[in-house]
Amino acid sequence: MFKSNKNSHLSKNLISGFNQQETFSLNQFNVLLNKRLAEVNGSSETTRTISFYQWVAGLMDASGFFSISKTKNLSCEITVGLHQFQCLYKLKSVFYGTISKRQSSNSYRWRLHKKTHVLKFLQCINGFIYIQTEQFKFVLSLYDISFKQVTLTFTNAWFSGFFEAKGSVNINNISANFQITISILHKDKKILDFISNIWLGSIIYDNLLECFLWKATSNFHLISLFEYFTLFPLKSTKNADISSAKRFFRYKLLNYHQDPLKTDKLTHFVDLFQRRKKI
Repeated sequence: MFKSNKNSHLSKNLISGFNQQETFSLNQFNVLLNKRLAEVNGSSETTRTISFYQWVAGLMDASGFFSISKTKNLSCEITVGLHQFQCLYKLKSVFYGTISKRQSSNSYRWRLHKKTHVLKFLQCINGFIYIQTEQFKFVLSLYDISFKQVTLTFTNAWFSGFFEAKGSVNINNISANFQITISILHKDKKILDFISNIWLGSIIYDNLLECFLWKATSNFHLISLFEYFTLFPLKSTKNADISSAKRFFRYKLLNYHQDPLKTDKLTHFVDLFQRRKKI
């Protein structure tokens, strides 16, 4: 289904420039993220376009589907939840298509079926599909397009698209640690192993949900992911979740969670964060 690059995690260490044993200060964290923001703002139009295609491919790998009619007409579909539907308009603005609400599942679907638009879509994401490879190869063969695949590394926006559809950000309100967790639930552990090989984190089985859970909770992993999502920001309300988590992480770097005079404020912050996610 997909190949795993056993050395690709090394690119992450090169990006962050620190290791798991180091203590990170608020100033270092701010300098790191500001550096990444400067890189994004200074990037070329070509680089931004390729990153967008990578993000689209990640979204397609996570929640997309290729449908072939009896007359061999192809349509491309991506379905996301209520809180992610804004990102579908990013797709529509570039590739056209239609967006509709799915009444049965309280979700939204983007669908593309006009041949000229489908061809453009396939050509743009070709090289960045890593999970639905067999189906994608078959679809490309219908139009005599050769399949290609760029080696997936940390500096690829694919994970941002995949996380857009499948990921979540949470902060608990237990004053002992106020743990920030960035996670993905999936029934297929191989997909999470594939992600973990590059973006690290840990994988456990959730007996209650009957799914595997990939999660990042340590400072080392959280800093790397905050850095990543600064380079490749999410395009739905999940970006607000990441921004809130980054702000809260700054409080933790200042050890607010260890100050009894500040824990009430942190609890209030988390309550507002969790309330907003339920709206």
